[in-house]
Parts: sequence; structure tokens; C-alpha cells
Amino acid sequence: MSTFSILSQMKELREQLSHSKRIGCFFGAGTSMAMGLPGILDLTTQAINELEGEDKTKVNEILEHIKEHSPNGNNSTIEDLLNYIRMIRQVTYEKKENIYFNINGKIAVELDRKICK
Repeated sequence: MSTFSILSQMKELREQLSHSKRIGCFFGAGTSMAMGLPGILDLTTQAINELEGEDKTKVNEILEHIKEHSPNGNNSTIEDLLNYIRMIRQVTYEKKENIYFNINGKIAVELDRKICK
């Protein structure tokens, strides 16, 4: 029967990492909130509150439409919002003359960029 040695495991990990040029780490859900970052619902509210004027109006209209028609309902988040805006970008081919849900492709591109900012 073999025994587990944390020391030998750490040495092995150090050896493997010393040859790596890129390292990725996977963290579980909730890690960002434990680090003081906002949760997805707070992030959604913050992103919308940063918008102004017509942009804010359009985004709120889209979000209300999503809440009404999405299985997520009132739990719809910035992820749902960005997915919908990106769908508008696709169906309009990002062109000013193509309009979906009263938003042309050029505006959809700008909304996407502003929300991500």
C-alpha cells in the first residue's frame, strides 16, 4: 500500500511548473465573489447603470424583452443580454441599414462594446 506525501507531490508540481511557459487555473463558481468582485446580478445592474441616454433605454428594452421570453425570466443577466445583442449583430451583419428589434447592426456593435467596457 502506497502512502501520500504532500512534500513529494509539491516537489513534483514545482518541477512540472518550472518547465511550463503558460499556466491556467480553474476556480469554482463563487470564487470571484469571495475575492470581492460583484456577482452576476450585481454586475448586470452595474453595467446597465454605466450606460447613458438612448443606449440605456435600448438595453433596458432588450432586457425586458429577454425577461419576458427567456426561460431565465427575471433572473436574466448580462450574459443573456450580451448573447441577445450579439445575435442582433449576427442577423444584421453589423450593418447600419439592417435592423432587428429596432436596433441596427452598427448600434448593436457599439452596445456590445459599451457593455463589456
